[in-house]
Amino acid sequence: MSDIDNGNNGPPSLPTVAIEVSDSAYFGGRTQSLLPEDFSDALDKLSITGALSQGLALHVHVPFCAVRCVSCDRVAEVAENPAVIDRYLTGLDEELHLITRRIGRGNWIAQLHVGGGTPNLLNAAQLARLTALVEKHFLVDDKTETSLEIIPDRTSRTQLELIRGLGYRHLLFELREVDPEAQQGLGRSYSPELLQDAVANARAAAFDTVSIEIMYGLPGQTAASMRETISQVSELEPDRIVSRPFVRKVQEFANQKVLDTDVIPTVAEKMAMFVAISDALEKAGYGSIGINAFAKPEDPLSRAQERGELQRNRLGYCASSARWLLGVGLGAISELPSLVSRNQPNLITWHDALDQGRHPSRVGVVLSKSDSRERDGLNTLAVKFRTPLESFTSPKTQQVISKLVEANYLTISDGVIEITALGRLNIQQIWDELSSELGWAQVA
Repeated sequence: MSDIDNGNNGPPSLPTVAIEVSDSAYFGGRTQSLLPEDFSDALDKLSITGALSQGLALHVHVPFCAVRCVSCDRVAEVAENPAVIDRYLTGLDEELHLITRRIGRGNWIAQLHVGGGTPNLLNAAQLARLTALVEKHFLVDDKTETSLEIIPDRTSRTQLELIRGLGYRHLLFELREVDPEAQQGLGRSYSPELLQDAVANARAAAFDTVSIEIMYGLPGQTAASMRETISQVSELEPDRIVSRPFVRKVQEFANQKVLDTDVIPTVAEKMAMFVAISDALEKAGYGSIGINAFAKPEDPLSRAQERGELQRNRLGYCASSARWLLGVGLGAISELPSLVSRNQPNLITWHDALDQGRHPSRVGVVLSKSDSRERDGLNTLAVKFRTPLESFTSPKTQQVISKLVEANYLTISDGVIEITALGRLNIQQIWDELSSELGWAQVA
């Protein structure tokens, strides 16, 4: 790929884009369209901070799936055609080039996550090529926290051994639900035998950790059914379990329109589900990690939390030093010191931008110093459940905090905000309240 030269030291500017509902869903009312130079400026500021020497987080989004699940809430494309996937990998190479042309090649990646979509839809050659593309532009070594998402019905022992051989040390099974009857209505179906076999194969492949992600608040779920789900999941003995609440967003994800709204749980019912999940996992020997994760006591995340060294970025909790996130691929989100941005979510438009030598960022929020303080304060609250009140200076955020204090979800004492015991049981809903004001602070 060659850069387009218009005589002005870079590609010509694009016209601003219209802000759509799907865009504002990520960043709220402050969402603005971005020009390619906005992202370039943010990369320059990232370099100036000296953060590159501490290691970056890199999220590579692989959007392809064999089918589109009706509950899916991610940017995804139905495609098994190898040519479509191969062209996408070429696009990823071009996007990585645009980034490293600005910050230099060979910067260390402290945290690498390949998510989807269904990354394990890629064949062996494509998985190897994807990994090689990252290593072409960045330094990935034995200190990098490398992870990859898979779904169990698209994998095999041979594939898992390949993924481990490519250097991925952490594996995440994206399940959502394990009840076969519930899954049929969501577009998925995993038998207990299939799950047991997939986890056993992952153990045999010697991954450092095997994690399972479930979702609560899906149609038909109840607190009782979530207890049964946790019972089945805990029998698989994963190292970590991540729970995410389902939120129906039909304006952004048209595939969700077919879901029966009459059986979608209420906020109160979702709160009861989270309480059931937390209680069942505690009894199964898992401890709470921040907002939505659980791990065994000997897990590196649990130990990092005990030492006060646990970190968080948009990918979730980690024990690495990665604070800033580069997202590459369709609809990927980057979180930088002065900017949070989202890439083009349309595959044709994403390719068009790259074919013209432009970074494919579409919309985002340019952060002021006070914005950055609030973001840092919220991250601290997510890790330690307490943070200085002085971090939050905007009137809107203070109004939300006051409302949460009145509800006994937060307390304020000696200039410190702390999440109460009641608040911890309702923590995901608290986070929804705060992140609606600080749109760039959503939990992964």
